[in-house]
Amino acid sequence: MEDRAIRLAGAFADVVLGFEEDGVHPAEGQLEEDRAADDAPTDDDRLDALGDGSASLHHGSTVSGQTYDVKVSATDRPPLAFSTLACPEWDAATVVRHAAAGSWDGIEWRGGPDGTVRTDWTKERRASLRSAMDEAGLASIAVTTYTDLISGDSGVVRASVIDATTHAELARDLGAPAIRVFLGERDDDASPETLERRAIDALAELLDCVRPFGVTVAIEPHDDHVHSDRIRPILDALPDPALGVVWDIGNAWSVGEDPAVGIAAYEGRVAWVQVKDGTGIGPTWRLCELGAGDVPLDRALSSLGPRSGLGARDPAISLEWERAWDPELAPAEVALPRAHAWLVRHLRRGT
Repeated sequence: MEDRAIRLAGAFADVVLGFEEDGVHPAEGQLEEDRAADDAPTDDDRLDALGDGSASLHHGSTVSGQTYDVKVSATDRPPLAFSTLACPEWDAATVVRHAAAGSWDGIEWRGGPDGTVRTDWTKERRASLRSAMDEAGLASIAVTTYTDLISGDSGVVRASVIDATTHAELARDLGAPAIRVFLGERDDDASPETLERRAIDALAELLDCVRPFGVTVAIEPHDDHVHSDRIRPILDALPDPALGVVWDIGNAWSVGEDPAVGIAAYEGRVAWVQVKDGTGIGPTWRLCELGAGDVPLDRALSSLGPRSGLGARDPAISLEWERAWDPELAPAEVALPRAHAWLVRHLRRGT
């Protein structure tokens, strides 16, 4: 737990790239080719285990063969991450390379059967990814799961609890402090009260199952429980500090919920925040780049503070660019730098 606390504290730092020797022009900040002979052992063997070997880091942490050091300095903004929902084409090594090159602080790893990280990975493969992230100065924000905890079929619920538990073990191995769960969609004629009771019971069981791994369970409001007034009673029924919520500002706005309502409902229980922008409401909702839509992101983000988050700390901010669901969206190598620049500008406090 002490090691985890140190690792989490590192997420609340700005990643500043200090490039080696002549690898960067001091005025323009452009990478030059590193022509020096590199006789030191590379990370190829370690990172090739993460995927198909098509993307690896070399000589510590590198970008396209150019070397850099990762240095950490204090920051007055929350850590910035992105969900790998943005980059379904990338393997884990490619994600790490782009995250480091783009000055992101962390990664929200997509799990599940189509995820970037998988529960069937060996211990060695998990350790390789964690080592690569450590060397790149990156933190794992969370591992996301795809669960159904309110089904009328007890077998479905049980399978979801087991699956979430295996993802909690994966999160622990990657140094991630939390897993994301969905409550699911109603599949019978159960009343809202019955659905709430099912959610409470399943979450109580899940919390007991994941406790040995020391990770938080975070509910993402979605489907039949997208509104905060459906989530807060569940949080109140389970005051466990290991249970929180993922505040998805865009999801809430897309169904007509103002950020002021959400932040008030989730005070003290926000594990991390997902940001996206879009236009329209309900069936007309369409995703767009940050700042180009209708979501009042500035107002929402300015309402965050230590009182919002679990453990009285500022929650991390994670971009959710849903390219996995909408392949017509700009690819990650285009969308992520634009989103990072927007977030840095808009999260500078006191400016």
